[in-house]
Amino acid sequence: WSSDVCSSDLMAANTVMLLFTRDSYKPEAANAQYQILLEGAAKLGSLFPAGSDTITEPGTDPVTGNPKRTMVLPTVWSDSAGFQAALAKFIADAKTAQASTKNVDSFAASFSVMAKDCDDCHATYRARPQRFR
Repeated sequence: WSSDVCSSDLMAANTVMLLFTRDSYKPEAANAQYQILLEGAAKLGSLFPAGSDTITEPGTDPVTGNPKRTMVLPTVWSDSAGFQAALAKFIADAKTAQASTKNVDSFAASFSVMAKDCDDCHATYRARPQRFR
């Protein structure tokens, strides 16, 4: 399922960035992670075409035995323009962050803007993981 691969790449880059500390921060490492985020975000916009809201993931849920469903909420399709706008904002903010991050302090400021973009988009377009059933 292509959205899972894309999401995995984005989450891995996000995790690496969260682990930067004042001592471990390196501009070239931050730049590489921003690039992963930008490449992944560029793919997201095309992963949810009209009519794809009925597709299930390969395999079955190990708990229920039902076909796996994506964590994408129906609002990705019912508010496609809003989803595309949220994605465009994230991409613009990531490009700005990549261009302007020169040290750990500027990184922290730009990363917090991008983290808010992620939170806002996920609140509207992504279901919360069900950790416990």
